[in-house]
Amino acid sequence: MLADLLAAHPVPLPPGRIIHGDEGDGSESHWLSDGPIGISLWRDLVATRAATGLAPVLAAPLDDDPREPFRPWGSGECFPDDTSSPAAHDPAATLARWWERRGDGRAWPGTAAGESFAVEAADRSEDELAEELLAVRQPLRLVLARGRSAAEALASAGWSGPANYGADFAPYTAILADWERRYGARVVAAGFAELWVSLAVPPADPVRVAGEHLAFCPDHTVQGPGLAASTRWHFWWD
Repeated sequence: MLADLLAAHPVPLPPGRIIHGDEGDGSESHWLSDGPIGISLWRDLVATRAATGLAPVLAAPLDDDPREPFRPWGSGECFPDDTSSPAAHDPAATLARWWERRGDGRAWPGTAAGESFAVEAADRSEDELAEELLAVRQPLRLVLARGRSAAEALASAGWSGPANYGADFAPYTAILADWERRYGARVVAAGFAELWVSLAVPPADPVRVAGEHLAFCPDHTVQGPGLAASTRWHFWWD
């Protein structure tokens, strides 16, 4: 039970509540803080996520509206009962299939090669992006959900940001885990249909990575090497 994991958490948590999915009628989705949080709490929760099994995600509301129901996080617009296992999805095959659904006839260029990076660089980039977002995107609240990473937490919570392409976030989680292996990518924050990801190093082959982005999030309007070559990726689905 999520309540048991929260009760045993070594980090004192601010006031909050457990949210159930499917607009309140489904399984436990996640825990949501009642108000904004600061960077020190974020850092403590990141440091303990492997031990607690609960990963933090900075939560942004629809249209930056801080009022309740703080959609989708406070409104129950998550679908944990409809989520499969990320392990059931092959990242490269999924990206290739999503590329083909675009239907423009261009052959799938394939995934880019991995980079050489230190885990400490991934930790630092994740922390820096969290600090930047907390400074400029207030009010951000805190979501805690089951998972070893924020990407896994979004899948277990049943986050449905790419809902126009399917409510199951597990395939996206598999791709994000592959990006973490190749680039030190870490999910930091999510909104109604937005996702913020940090990278340890900018990819050496941004043109091919841009193809991965186009398959992953075709609604994004800035899908060129400028985004792919950076250490800050921001996706949104229409």
